[in-house]
Amino acid sequence: MGLLVLPVAGETVKVAPGDLLLGFYEVSEDGAGVGSNTYVLNMGPGSFWRENTAASVLVGNISADLEDAFGAGWQENGRLRAGAVGVVGPTDPLTSGDPVRTVYYSQGAASFAAGATNPLVLSNSQMGSVSTQLKTFSVEMNGKPSGANAAGTKLATSANNNYAAFQPPLTTTSFGISASPNGSFGVGAIGNAGGHGVELALDVYRLLFSTVGADLTAGLSSGNAVAKQGQYVGTFTVDADGVVRMERPTPPTASGYAEWAAGQGLTGAAALPQADPDKDGIANSVEFVIGGRAAVAGDAALLPWAVRSGGVLEFRYRRSDASAYLAPSVETAAQLEGPWTLAVSGVGGIAVGVENDFHGAGMDRVTVQIPAAGERLFARLRVTVP
Repeated sequence: MGLLVLPVAGETVKVAPGDLLLGFYEVSEDGAGVGSNTYVLNMGPGSFWRENTAASVLVGNISADLEDAFGAGWQENGRLRAGAVGVVGPTDPLTSGDPVRTVYYSQGAASFAAGATNPLVLSNSQMGSVSTQLKTFSVEMNGKPSGANAAGTKLATSANNNYAAFQPPLTTTSFGISASPNGSFGVGAIGNAGGHGVELALDVYRLLFSTVGADLTAGLSSGNAVAKQGQYVGTFTVDADGVVRMERPTPPTASGYAEWAAGQGLTGAAALPQADPDKDGIANSVEFVIGGRAAVAGDAALLPWAVRSGGVLEFRYRRSDASAYLAPSVETAAQLEGPWTLAVSGVGGIAVGVENDFHGAGMDRVTVQIPAAGERLFARLRVTVP
């Protein structure tokens, strides 16, 4: 779909309320600074991507532009970074179903199937700061012309000629230039999306300050948006040939659990998510996630496990592709009676990784690394079946 709005030399990159931008920049060799060249794609209204339900949408090819901006070895230089931002500012009216203080942001993904697993959660003050800074970014993009070098490189020029002045606070891990940038390019490092070798994968989320007046749906998202919590929109990928796509794993229908229970021969009360018909101490909902047998005892070996080492608690669990739409999550607590807190990647030093098909086709391994400085830390797998 031809949604690319690319600036020509000397022209301005226009940004309208509700637009979604992909930005590319380069860090220095020592990682301490950011280069002067910046390349921005205006993807058009974020609502298009939010509501589109296609598993894969071809956006366009930006190979020539990336080569102009970052050189012929842009795929392999190891310093190219990218992120996605979009905003309906603090004073904008309702825009395509997004009320004021709606922002779009990205997190780097290990593969395009990693979406919807690590949503960002912001406080009121963080939400205001992010939306205000992104609004400033939009104004700067509209108010300053793009520059161009002798080769016609397209640059989005800001006061500092890079994104640094417009980043949300690094504590949000949403679009900051830091030790863990949004997304890094690397040959063969990300995996495969829709049969295409991927150099970069960026999970894109929408964050609403308020749900009043908002269109709460989001394409193939597993549920409606919740105020101040990221809602997965999809994953933008860039391959070695510079082809940009919006990729979305095709989730099972909302009846995925019911279909699994029927396949296990469960009926009536025995088919309820909280039931344990085989009396092995594992609820049906958890059996569904870890690939257990609901009617046959003896699946303890499939349960999540955790080990604490070097101040880090590592929690691993199996997750079937069929159960991914439920967005299973990990919660932590300092004591068994709680309170329990959702483990969110990038928040408080938590890191979440997904290894696709680690336990065979259709069965991934999810690893959650949680800083454990205190004397005790507990973790549990939470599964909610609507």
